[in-house]
Amino acid sequence: MLLPARNNQRFGYIDLNGDCVVGFDYDYAGFFRDGYAVVGINNKFGCIDLSGNLALSINHDEVVTSCDGLFGVKKACPGAV
Repeated sequence: MLLPARNNQRFGYIDLNGDCVVGFDYDYAGFFRDGYAVVGINNKFGCIDLSGNLALSINHDEVVTSCDGLFGVKKACPGAV
Protein backbone atom coordinates (compact mmCIF):
# COMPACT_ATOMS: atom_id res chain seq x y z
CA MET A 1 0.00 0.00 0.00
CA LEU A 2 1.29 3.44 -0.95
CA LEU A 3 0.11 6.70 0.57
CA PRO A 4 0.47 10.25 -0.74
CA ALA A 5 2.88 12.33 1.30
CA ARG A 6 4.16 15.90 1.17
CA ASN A 7 7.75 17.09 1.40
CA ASN A 8 7.95 20.88 1.36
CA GLN A 9 5.44 21.86 -1.32
CA ARG A 10 5.75 18.70 -3.45
CA PHE A 11 3.94 15.35 -3.24
CA GLY A 12 5.11 11.78 -3.67
CA TYR A 13 4.28 8.38 -2.19
CA ILE A 14 5.50 6.48 0.84
CA ASP A 15 4.94 2.91 1.97
CA LEU A 16 3.59 1.90 5.38
CA ASN A 17 7.13 2.02 6.83
CA GLY A 18 7.44 5.68 5.82
CA ASP A 19 9.96 4.94 3.07
CA CYS A 20 9.72 7.02 -0.10
CA VAL A 21 8.68 4.81 -3.02
CA VAL A 22 7.68 7.42 -5.62
CA GLY A 23 9.63 10.69 -5.57
CA PHE A 24 8.23 14.04 -4.46
CA ASP A 25 7.77 15.30 -8.02
CA TYR A 26 4.11 16.35 -8.04
CA ASP A 27 1.94 19.33 -7.14
CA TYR A 28 -0.95 16.92 -6.52
CA ALA A 29 -1.01 13.23 -5.57
CA GLY A 30 -4.26 11.31 -5.14
CA PHE A 31 -4.82 7.96 -3.46
CA PHE A 32 -4.22 4.75 -5.38
CA ARG A 33 -7.27 2.92 -6.71
CA ASP A 34 -6.96 -0.39 -8.53
CA GLY A 35 -3.20 0.16 -8.87
CA TYR A 36 -3.32 3.71 -10.26
CA ALA A 37 -3.24 7.21 -8.79
CA VAL A 38 -3.98 10.60 -10.29
CA VAL A 39 -1.02 12.99 -10.11
CA GLY A 40 -0.69 16.59 -11.21
CA ILE A 41 1.89 19.16 -12.19
CA ASN A 42 1.04 22.80 -13.01
CA ASN A 43 -2.73 22.12 -13.05
CA LYS A 44 -2.38 19.26 -15.57
CA PHE A 45 -3.12 15.69 -14.53
CA GLY A 46 -2.25 12.13 -15.44
CA CYS A 47 -1.91 8.73 -13.74
CA ILE A 48 0.93 6.64 -12.39
CA ASP A 49 1.12 2.98 -11.46
CA LEU A 50 2.43 1.57 -8.17
CA SER A 51 6.02 1.76 -9.46
CA GLY A 52 5.68 5.44 -10.31
CA ASN A 53 5.60 4.84 -14.06
CA LEU A 54 3.31 7.08 -16.09
CA ALA A 55 0.22 5.18 -17.18
CA LEU A 56 -1.44 8.33 -18.57
CA SER A 57 0.55 11.41 -19.56
CA ILE A 58 0.29 14.50 -17.39
CA ASN A 59 -1.39 16.83 -19.88
CA HIS A 60 -5.10 16.56 -19.06
CA ASP A 61 -7.32 19.16 -17.42
CA GLU A 62 -9.11 16.51 -15.37
CA VAL A 63 -8.58 12.79 -14.75
CA VAL A 64 -10.70 10.32 -12.79
CA THR A 65 -9.89 6.67 -12.19
CA SER A 66 -12.43 3.92 -12.43
CA CYS A 67 -12.37 0.22 -11.74
CA ASP A 68 -10.19 -2.12 -13.80
CA GLY A 69 -7.64 0.58 -14.61
CA LEU A 70 -9.94 2.69 -16.77
CA PHE A 71 -9.47 6.47 -16.84
CA GLY A 72 -11.84 9.31 -17.63
CA VAL A 73 -10.08 12.40 -19.00
CA LYS A 74 -11.04 15.92 -19.90
CA LYS A 75 -9.09 18.40 -22.00
CA ALA A 76 -10.19 21.98 -22.56
CA CYS A 77 -11.06 22.91 -26.12
CA PRO A 78 -9.05 25.96 -27.24
CA GLY A 79 -11.38 28.88 -27.96
CA ALA A 80 -14.41 27.23 -26.33
CA VAL A 81 -16.66 29.45 -24.28
